[in-house]
Amino acid sequence: MNECLTEPKMFAWLYQEAKYELMEYWLHLEQAGYSRGEAYLRICVDKSGNAITSASVYSACGSFLYESACFKQAEPLMRLALVTDEIDLGEDDPKVSAQMSNLAQLLVKTNRLEEAEGLMREALAIDERHFGKAHPFVGIRLANLGILLWKTDRAVEAGRLLRQSMDIAEKLYGKDSTEFAVALNNLAVLMQNTNRSAEAEQMMRQALLLDERHLGLNHPDVAIRLGNLGQLLLATDRPAEAEPLLRKALEINQQCYGNASPNITSSLSDLASVMVRTGRAGAAESLFRKALAIDEGSLEPDNPAVANRLNNLADVLQITGNIPEAEALLRRALRIVQHSYGPDHTKTATALNNLGTLLCHSNRPAEAEPMLRRNFEILLHFRQVNGHAPPHLVDAANNYGEVLLLMGESSDQVHARINQISEPYGIRWP
Repeated sequence: MNECLTEPKMFAWLYQEAKYELMEYWLHLEQAGYSRGEAYLRICVDKSGNAITSASVYSACGSFLYESACFKQAEPLMRLALVTDEIDLGEDDPKVSAQMSNLAQLLVKTNRLEEAEGLMREALAIDERHFGKAHPFVGIRLANLGILLWKTDRAVEAGRLLRQSMDIAEKLYGKDSTEFAVALNNLAVLMQNTNRSAEAEQMMRQALLLDERHLGLNHPDVAIRLGNLGQLLLATDRPAEAEPLLRKALEINQQCYGNASPNITSSLSDLASVMVRTGRAGAAESLFRKALAIDEGSLEPDNPAVANRLNNLADVLQITGNIPEAEALLRRALRIVQHSYGPDHTKTATALNNLGTLLCHSNRPAEAEPMLRRNFEILLHFRQVNGHAPPHLVDAANNYGEVLLLMGESSDQVHARINQISEPYGIRWP
């Protein structure tokens, strides 16, 4: 699906119950999109062919728009579905929890994490009251909330919820199931980001094998598993192993979503990152620019996904010598993540490190020093709070030491400064 579904016909049907207008519109969609559109249409039409005027209409069409990355158009329909079910069924009905969860996922995509968390916790509480603590719906709610907590640097609580979700999946479906693969992959991503890559890799490989066996080699969920494993291999200096996995992930996503969907931008960027690491900067730049153009055309300008693309493109521009454009992109990315996550988040630390490193290498250590120091402090705080170091803590210490050396401090002075910062967080560097 390459474009948002914004023609007046669709919305005329939604609000005026003109069934055949919607059918006519969906018949013009690409084949990949049509199959989903037909499925949603069947949800919204009764056996007599009459449009159903209920929350199911708004929810189904909102979900279709969400899957097509049309978040602005999806949100009012999802909110209408939630309000309609609250009025018709009461605020404690399990269908209400499902609407809350759907809306929360959209809010995560559009980076309104605080509102999303509130809805997720409320949905989880409703389902636990109605179904108990070992129901599949509860497992899904736990996983969604755990992923959000990980995104907001609360790894300890996130890990606890994701393990609970995995336990539910194992008890209900067994270890040879796609449900267990999803839970396993969620926990593996958290473990990678808390510096436990070996264990994470084993879990990711297991999840990939399960999905390939049960879903086939070209399923979108398989692309997710390939992408996650490829990212881990690249992060652990194995680009030759990562590249075929990431190429396959991109191929699957292009087949499923088309060549201009936000659903392919992560795969484009992942493959481009491999190219950077293997000396193909020109080809990488082209892919990074394509990914950035797609996300800028589909998402709000302050969406964190846009910041990721800006950082990626800036990295390759530094390699090709375009330092002024790289600096402008990194400053823009820093503004986005500071606005999105706040001044103390590890995403902000990464953005500070990227810009500070560029300034350091451009012989502007006095500008770089406060950025690299703050990056170091944020990562130290993350380790103290979560009990596991983030992957780049040692790099942060080294980068800060480098800028201090450039500013004229001796090796002994640098060592003392680094320990002066680290010791309040319970670390002393040898």
